[in-house]
Amino acid sequence: MAAEPGVGVGDSAGSAEQLLRVVDELTGDELERFKFFLGPAGAGGRGWEPVPGGRLEAARSPGLAQLLLRHYSHRAAAVTRDILGLIPRRDLLHLLPPPGPPDPHLRAVGEVGDLTPGFAPDNTPGRADRGQKSGPVTESQLMILASNLGHEWRQIGIEFLGLNEVTLERCEAENKHSAVDRNFRMLIAWRNKEKWAATASGLHSILSDPNCPLHPETFDFLLPDLKPRLQPSSGHHKT
Repeated sequence: MAAEPGVGVGDSAGSAEQLLRVVDELTGDELERFKFFLGPAGAGGRGWEPVPGGRLEAARSPGLAQLLLRHYSHRAAAVTRDILGLIPRRDLLHLLPPPGPPDPHLRAVGEVGDLTPGFAPDNTPGRADRGQKSGPVTESQLMILASNLGHEWRQIGIEFLGLNEVTLERCEAENKHSAVDRNFRMLIAWRNKEKWAATASGLHSILSDPNCPLHPETFDFLLPDLKPRLQPSSGHHKT
């Protein structure tokens, strides 16, 4: 099904003022969804480069408009247009310049495997046939994952889950006698930070980063079409 709107080859960037008018119209929840689709968990496979999570976390309307222009340059309006179709807030499209001809290399909004609000993508290479939607990650899933984290838990928390050292120290201090409970509290802190965007497939996508020290079978159970392969254990790591 063809997208409306789509990212165009000849799109103009749109001015900061136009982009600001768009983001100013978004409610708090809609703004968080907009930022989700700009970030690593939501942008994968869509044809635009994700914005690093650290830049997005504190971004509000004026800063976000400037961030769009700096990061996407002439494609800022096109990316904004596609994300408005995902949130969905197509009623704001009139605030942007008209789209150019569709870019055949970019995924159209509404294609198979596309996101609907509240679901994160499975962007693991070779798993295109598993792009099913998943709901919020459960405490049971987080406990299984916590049981499979080893000494790399701190690296995973900071580098891949975007948590700060203070949060990790608190998790460790409150769970001195149980590494599993410590890891579980860390994962709960991540879920609380991500709120509605904390989905099972989104977490799987994050841990699928080639630099992540965990083996895929440690977290493959997070995919909606796979059963857990591992029971709680002492940790499974790349060697």
